[in-house]
Amino acid sequence: MSTRTRSVLTVLLCAFALATGAFAQTSSTTGEIAGRVVDESDAVLPGVTVTATNVNTGLSRTVVTGGNGDYAVGLLPPGTYRITAELSGFRTATQENVEVLLGTTTTVRLQLGAELAEEITVTAEAPVVDTTEAGLTVSVTREQIENLPILGRDFSDLILLTPGAGEAFGERVSLNGARGIQSDYNIDGADATSDFFGEERGGTEAPFVFSQAAIQEFQVLRSSYKAEYAKGVGATLNAITKSGTNELNGEVFYFRRDADWADERSATLGGERVEEFFEARDSDQYGFAVGGPIQRDRIHFFLNGDFQDISEPLFVRDVRQDNLFVGLPAEQQAAFLARVEQLLGGPLDREIRFDSKEDQETYLAKIDASLGAGTQASLRYNSADYNNFPSEGAFDIL
Repeated sequence: MSTRTRSVLTVLLCAFALATGAFAQTSSTTGEIAGRVVDESDAVLPGVTVTATNVNTGLSRTVVTGGNGDYAVGLLPPGTYRITAELSGFRTATQENVEVLLGTTTTVRLQLGAELAEEITVTAEAPVVDTTEAGLTVSVTREQIENLPILGRDFSDLILLTPGAGEAFGERVSLNGARGIQSDYNIDGADATSDFFGEERGGTEAPFVFSQAAIQEFQVLRSSYKAEYAKGVGATLNAITKSGTNELNGEVFYFRRDADWADERSATLGGERVEEFFEARDSDQYGFAVGGPIQRDRIHFFLNGDFQDISEPLFVRDVRQDNLFVGLPAEQQAAFLARVEQLLGGPLDREIRFDSKEDQETYLAKIDASLGAGTQASLRYNSADYNNFPSEGAFDIL
């Protein structure tokens, strides 16, 4: 069986922050930095120019504090930022290492002193605590996705690390006690839920649609989430894919799993001793991910390929070994076997064994471009081709 799970070409205008813009990006793909600017006496400072600059891509956004000294720099792609605050007659204040997470607000309070020759730079990291979000949300960061071991490298398996998550029928994930088909999936701000099956688009049969190496960050929204996530009755998985930066970097990987490495185990089923292999399969998974600049601070690329070759033995038990068959009279046994051999077109000597193949090729290509102050565009193409079929020479009579 061969199924083309999907081939999607999506243009995401990731951050149209223009006051009269025709497209309003939501927090589903971005984060925010907000706070207040004060002087040395803790009096609020209106009219301060606050600039947030992504240290990896050069993307910057600028706002001005209001009458109460407050500011909010929104529509920021997740990453590490440098915050500067400037006002005539005061020293420039800089906050380094400000982390912005998906769908959250990072609070940074800035203080300006009387103007002197030097500039004040705060090097301590700002705490990533969103005190404005009322919903129950758990973020899974890039470091966790890259470093935590996942069998099969499906990033969505990490949902099970979040509170209220559990396994459901059909390898789905149950959140907040809801059925597995009642969870929603959101990738790069676009709905990735199958309306017919109520699961991640591409289905649970295929290994995955997006490689672990292609996901930058995701969050699990369990309750009280905003209107853009109000479709699901369970919870929502909101994820974003990686983008390139000003530095060329990447990875290659190869994982091997051999059926001969599996341990035999014994179990009792209906009073009969059963010998079987536990997760015995031959599996090869390999791929790459690379990102970098096309034009520094302006245009960046990211490429990912993930490939799986899986061969899993399947068995059909010899009914002659079954206790119910053994208990039948000899004439009934002979009649049954004669009919089975007639249907098979040959003798039934032993059990029938064959290997099931599960092969997949997954690709993702992405370009991000800064088109000017407050404007960013992204172009993404991803494809997953999954094939599930018996191996060559299947249905051998052993």
